[in-house]
Amino acid sequence: MRFIKIAALLVIIGSAYWFLEHEQQPIIQASGKKIKVGVIAPLTGMNMSRGRSGLKGIEIAMQLQPYLDNGDAIELVTIDDQGVPEQAITALKTLSETHKVAAILILSGSDSVLAVGKNADSFKTPVLALTASHPDITKHSSWVSQFNFDDKFQATVAALFIRDELLFDNVAILTQSDNAHFWYLAKEFSNQFTAVDGWVSDIIDLTGDGNNYVEILESIRSKGVDLLYLPVGVEHIFQIQKALEIIEWNPEIMASSGLMASVIEQQTYPLSLVDGMLATDTFHNDMDLTDFGERLKKKIISLGFTKQDIVTHSLLGMEGYALLASAMNQCEDSSNRDCINSRIRWTVRFEGIMGYITIDGDGKAHRPLIINELKDGKMNFKIKVY
Repeated sequence: MRFIKIAALLVIIGSAYWFLEHEQQPIIQASGKKIKVGVIAPLTGMNMSRGRSGLKGIEIAMQLQPYLDNGDAIELVTIDDQGVPEQAITALKTLSETHKVAAILILSGSDSVLAVGKNADSFKTPVLALTASHPDITKHSSWVSQFNFDDKFQATVAALFIRDELLFDNVAILTQSDNAHFWYLAKEFSNQFTAVDGWVSDIIDLTGDGNNYVEILESIRSKGVDLLYLPVGVEHIFQIQKALEIIEWNPEIMASSGLMASVIEQQTYPLSLVDGMLATDTFHNDMDLTDFGERLKKKIISLGFTKQDIVTHSLLGMEGYALLASAMNQCEDSSNRDCINSRIRWTVRFEGIMGYITIDGDGKAHRPLIINELKDGKMNFKIKVY
């Protein structure tokens, strides 16, 4: 009898520990009401990998949290803008007026979001820009908020790190004037680097065809350049790396945010393409996860995704969806656009995947920026800046 009692006690204790380890979120009783949330993303076209990865992240977070606290279900209405600003404006109008969504998550680049921002006040629908980082995104509208750090912060951190930590004083910049995000980074980096007594030998615009990369890089090398700052797309990165091999030059390289995600997403070039580069980003591979991050990790594993299936754009999609749901939960009417917009713009210490995120009354996110070293498909942590 004593053995049976002890065995029974062990079973009870074991069950208690299992419950604690597998504790579920409180069960929410469905209200039967659906709240529509719009998603604008480049799902086809040159930037479709960004849109698809971000949408995947939104859908994963939605599986983790399909209902609001009041039992209202969230229903996504997704429109492909192909990364074209004019189509993003059309999508904004359709989602606001035809589908009457409560809010919009946009995964498009800065050019599209800038266009949306200039038209958003006409539709009075809260828009949360998940990946775009041009600092003027929130300038023209009180209805557009920026979820990622902006390019002024990014360019400043990159410039100061190169000058003060790496101790380089002579750099060259290769960029694209046809991309608002890249072009702003190039100009702001140059301003910040020269302000701390650095020298920018060249700002080369690679927009268009017919670039002789070998000739360009030979000219740059002749000026004693220590580092290349490259706010450019993956195709230009590939061409630059090929040319560097031809001329047998191995300068330090700093790239802009989302580079590793872009290389993984496009699946055309090998991951070794970016080995040894430094790059700014929102995350890194060895980051400590919050409780929210741990729950997402379990969900990601349960759905059968691998590490390479989940990139920066996916993670921003997950966080952005969760923050929007949090804002909606704070409104008595979870579809009230005015309330949702107000709650987004006064987000204080929202628990993201690796830390806290605050969005101020101007719609600007305050979150850390990471500088990583890229190697073997991983973003290896170098430094975090707040």
